Amino acid sequence: MMLKDTYDVIVIGAGTGGAIAARFASKFGMDTLLVDRKQREQIGNKICGDALGSEIFDLIGIAHPRGKELDYKLKGVRLLSPDCSKEFFMVDQNQAGYLVNRVEFGQRLLKEAITEGAEFHDKIHVRETIQENGYVKGIKCIDNDGNARKINAKVTIDASGFYSQVRETIESTYIENSIAPEDTILCYREIVRLKDEPVDAPDHITIHLTQDLAPGGYIWYFPKGNNTVNIGTGGPRQKGMKMGKIIKERYRRNVFDRLIRGEVEVLSSGAGIVPVRRPLWSLVDNGIMLVGDSGCQVNPLHGGGIEASMRAGFMAAAVARKGVEANDCSIGKLWEYNHKYMVGQGSQFAALDILRIALQHFDDEDLNFGLKKEILSGEDILKIAYAGELELGMMDALSRIFKIGLLDSIRHAGLLINLAYVHKLMTDIKKLYELYPRAGKIDNFPTWKKRVNEIYLKIKSAF
Repeated sequence: MMLKDTYDVIVIGAGTGGAIAARFASKFGMDTLLVDRKQREQIGNKICGDALGSEIFDLIGIAHPRGKELDYKLKGVRLLSPDCSKEFFMVDQNQAGYLVNRVEFGQRLLKEAITEGAEFHDKIHVRETIQENGYVKGIKCIDNDGNARKINAKVTIDASGFYSQVRETIESTYIENSIAPEDTILCYREIVRLKDEPVDAPDHITIHLTQDLAPGGYIWYFPKGNNTVNIGTGGPRQKGMKMGKIIKERYRRNVFDRLIRGEVEVLSSGAGIVPVRRPLWSLVDNGIMLVGDSGCQVNPLHGGGIEASMRAGFMAAAVARKGVEANDCSIGKLWEYNHKYMVGQGSQFAALDILRIALQHFDDEDLNFGLKKEILSGEDILKIAYAGELELGMMDALSRIFKIGLLDSIRHAGLLINLAYVHKLMTDIKKLYELYPRAGKIDNFPTWKKRVNEIYLKIKSAF
């Protein structure tokens, strides 16, 4: 099929968020073009933890993973203390989910988008958007024959990932062009087949918190079958350092040699950069919407973004439909996507971002103490991970101090004080995001943004 000159909607990037956006844009009756720079057979091939919850499939009304795309069903999450002496098993319907075969899952989502009516073209290199009179009017790209093309659209949805050239080149007073290195992590992971030992905690994904072994990051151990695991580590990037070499050496020394025993077969390996921060200030401007990693829609604690991108793709398509039908794709018309996302998942991720900044400054001694003494219970951690909430009122804090004993409370007074302060700032920012300006109140956006920045200044000053 030949590329046309004009579409209702162009979706850049055929990952999970882009494929969902294209599928539902087509389902909602819009003439939709979906493009990706990869070859079709490589869609879905991404360095990733491969885990997502089950709730999203019912939320947007698509089939749950099955067959070749499903590697493993999960009951929940296991959290390990730094010294591995304490573990929490967290199970509820929101934590249960799947480990997917990333390529098979990606190919399925792509196929369903095409079946729904989206026109897909691979090996399309999008250089930048067409911008006229403050509006994004489509894309400038190199097609798969090497020809420079301009393709027009009423709405452009950028789901092209962290290295989005669209986000980096767009002229906007609302959308951030660049992401600070300290708001990203570099991950290295391997998928290995175990030959001499069974998979540990096979029904749960394991998150191992440790500042000594994974400074500023974490270690993960995700089962993908009876004898296969996705195992890796992530940590913050630092200017002037060869972080690719450092993260791989850290993985080998602190992760693989620590958690894997016996002979294994390495099936695949790779590294990648993931944003770990609140979503962009705005996910829209005139004629443009951002979905997934390009909009920093990831869980700041661990960088997981499959579910978030699918949710955002669905929401973006629904709002784009209203703009196309009204022949009004201005920021005012598309702002509904901003508001819906920010007051929901965006508020949770903002609260988790505050916690992320604090956790990077807790040492392993404090983390071991806090988890062993259950200053944070399994229920607390579950609420934090899923809802970005930490309930720690004054009476509750006093009861926990009494429980652990006065001497230990004095010895770790700094930890208790810091947790109480982090709790307050998490609550403050979550409430503030729930007051994200509505479409008719965009003039309030600068004031809202200033208030958010004041909270970030407080958490960064405290640590």
